[in-house]
Amino acid sequence: MTEEEKHGKASNGEGNDVKEEGTKEVVDMEGEAQEGQVEGEGGGLPVGVQPFFVTGATQELFECIVDEHVTAENPYKYIPITKIKEDFLNRAAVSDFSAFKQELQSYNGEEVLLVFDDFEHGENFLICLTEAAKEAYFKSVEVAKIVEEGGNVVAGEQTEEEEVLLLKKKRLPKDWVSLGSEKEIEEYQFKPTRKNICLLVSRKRRLFGAPISFSDYVVAAESEYPPGAEYKSQTPLDDEPPPVHRRLVDTSLQAIPETANSGSQTTWFPKKNVAAQWEPQHITKEQEAAIDNADLNASIDAAYENIKRGLQTNAIINVYNDDLSRLRGSKGISVSSKAESSLKDFQTFKYMDYGNKRKVTSVDFHPSVSGVVVVAYGKNTTFEERIKNVDPTEKSQALVWSLSDPVMPKISLLAPDDILSIAFCPTNPSYVAGGLRNGQVVFWDLGKASEVIKPTFDSSTKTDIVVSNLVPMVKSSIETGHRSGVTFLQWLPAKFDVDESGRVQGDGKGSNCFQFITCAADGLALVWDIRPSEEDANFKNLDLSWGPHLQIFLTMEGSGVVLARSLCLFQTQSNLASNRGGEEMNARLLVVTEAGKLVYISMERPKSDGGKMSVQKPTAVIPVHGGEALEVKRSPFMPELFLTIGGPTMILWHEKCTQPLMSYTYSNASRPISIEWSLQRPCVWFIGRHDGNIDTWDITDSSYHPTLSNTISSPTQITQMMAAELSQPWNQGVLTMLCAGDSSGTVHIVELPSTLVNPSENEEQHLHHFVEREIQRVKNGNETTISSLTMKKHWLEALEETSPAEVNKLIQEFEKTENEFMIEMGLKTEDEGDD
Repeated sequence: MTEEEKHGKASNGEGNDVKEEGTKEVVDMEGEAQEGQVEGEGGGLPVGVQPFFVTGATQELFECIVDEHVTAENPYKYIPITKIKEDFLNRAAVSDFSAFKQELQSYNGEEVLLVFDDFEHGENFLICLTEAAKEAYFKSVEVAKIVEEGGNVVAGEQTEEEEVLLLKKKRLPKDWVSLGSEKEIEEYQFKPTRKNICLLVSRKRRLFGAPISFSDYVVAAESEYPPGAEYKSQTPLDDEPPPVHRRLVDTSLQAIPETANSGSQTTWFPKKNVAAQWEPQHITKEQEAAIDNADLNASIDAAYENIKRGLQTNAIINVYNDDLSRLRGSKGISVSSKAESSLKDFQTFKYMDYGNKRKVTSVDFHPSVSGVVVVAYGKNTTFEERIKNVDPTEKSQALVWSLSDPVMPKISLLAPDDILSIAFCPTNPSYVAGGLRNGQVVFWDLGKASEVIKPTFDSSTKTDIVVSNLVPMVKSSIETGHRSGVTFLQWLPAKFDVDESGRVQGDGKGSNCFQFITCAADGLALVWDIRPSEEDANFKNLDLSWGPHLQIFLTMEGSGVVLARSLCLFQTQSNLASNRGGEEMNARLLVVTEAGKLVYISMERPKSDGGKMSVQKPTAVIPVHGGEALEVKRSPFMPELFLTIGGPTMILWHEKCTQPLMSYTYSNASRPISIEWSLQRPCVWFIGRHDGNIDTWDITDSSYHPTLSNTISSPTQITQMMAAELSQPWNQGVLTMLCAGDSSGTVHIVELPSTLVNPSENEEQHLHHFVEREIQRVKNGNETTISSLTMKKHWLEALEETSPAEVNKLIQEFEKTENEFMIEMGLKTEDEGDD
């Protein structure tokens, strides 16, 4: 009790004194609290009692569910303090008690009191944070009951410890205390980092309301803007715009024991000029003064009579006449214009029954009858579409065309599935071999049908067009053949006779070709022989039982089988017949795979330690392309030199070097699809592109970009190419043609100009010098790399053996020498050098 209360005086909240000395003091519950009472932070609640919101999850966890464990009649719930502290450890900041974590950590009792309040003080529960708060709350409840019964609370009869803290109805506002929430709000606010950009778009007043029509307009070469136009026209770009890369991506990572290999390819678009600007040149005053110079004019007048005759001669003579054309003769000189060097479409034909549903998969010229070509076709469908629309009764065919009468094909070679590769036998053209999509190899014998493909020049002998349909004489066994589509087929030279062990037998004087090689994406390359065995004298009896003569296993240690896409032999029958590339015979093969790798392998089967024949193993595997490698071809003049294409790149190789001699990267839209070497010029080859163009490479002119690029089938992609020499009986000459097939089923016969047919003087020697120079360049680069690594290794070893004191001494000597050099060169003064 205070001193004033002992003398019978008390002061209420409004400043009025309550005087009745010697009487009991009565406080009206509607007034303010007695002096000496402490108001709680809950707006009239005792000290240590706070409003507390308990979520449904916490109610279930602590068994204080409203209307089940606590009610208005029994609002009390005691919770052990140990259980609350465990909730701090388990749920941390998610716990509802985290708002009073500091007070509950220092709680000195065993149980905490929760009181169901039903939002009378703003929340659904009240919490007592101390033991004194428990007692004060229960006493306040007793006081409230007395008031409800109409009684008064006598303050004088109670001791100082038992003084009741009365409820206060009026709640005073509290000061706002920062808990850090405003910082989180500021982080999510958008704050501009640059000044706003102001754009003003306007147009001429006379154009308002005028009709507008949009159309493509090609600007003439002599004028930049079309006459009478207000705006400049921009034609569409050929290449697609570069993709917009995301700079910031939110991703999630999950650590798993399994790993997977994947690859990526960056699309590269070549730079092209899309706009140009010109401005007129103005004569300066100094130049004008020089033109008006009297001495200069006098000298011109004096010399005019001497040059007048020459000017008159130039006016009456055609200065653009090509005088060197008379010197070309049969060899030719590569000084003609670009128009004379371009490829010209000589003839185009297409089997109209197919429409655009089939593409050209393989082409081959007849080795003896000029102007006859066999064309294989395949469906333009994906694997899923073929499975969905399979038709067992549907037949595929390869067509034999004659350039002298390309209206209809002469012979139709039927097959049970799409033909992916086909070739005439070089020594017996009546034999034709083909590889199918289902992995089978088929063999046709043209026989008497060969008479219809012979050219006739007598118009009176024309007859009705009749197409001969030939079924395969022999089909290979499905079990012993390929398990994937046969993408490559080539006849072995007549001088080659490969036995069952893979060795090249014979004396090299054979005159007939009886064997051919195939490959597929099943890890096998197979050699087939059309000669009947002793058991089966009749070759026709081998239908559906014909098996390969030799199996070449394309496997690599640690990486499984090689999915072969194409291969090439060291020599071909046509090169040997034309005396190109020498007469060396060996069993080396070059294989390119769907994984973009180059594989060196020999057909010969090695012997094991026990003397038994084992399987072939690659001698070298080189990753060369970022995408699928499509084709590999050797040079007919230098077999050690070969080209590979795959993905967007073309690479020139030599067998003496494991690194490319030359490479070129195309854009993805114009990636290379097919390659073909020139049969007359050693330094020339052709590239068929995805956009329908054919690039001509001539390393005598340029070795870093194509010399010419001609549009053949754009925008349809070129799928196959083959070069051949066609005789002309009417003038006893020879034409060099390039046969190109596209994805719409059209065959283009392209005539090569004389500049790409007639080799220049010492061109083959120039090719040898170019190859030797590039090989030396690659070796020098490798030696430089090895020497630098060796020097670095020795330097590190010497540095490890040197003590720190010696290292510091060397550094000081170097800094001293450096300062002297800088002072001598005038880059520093002596005072700066001393510093």
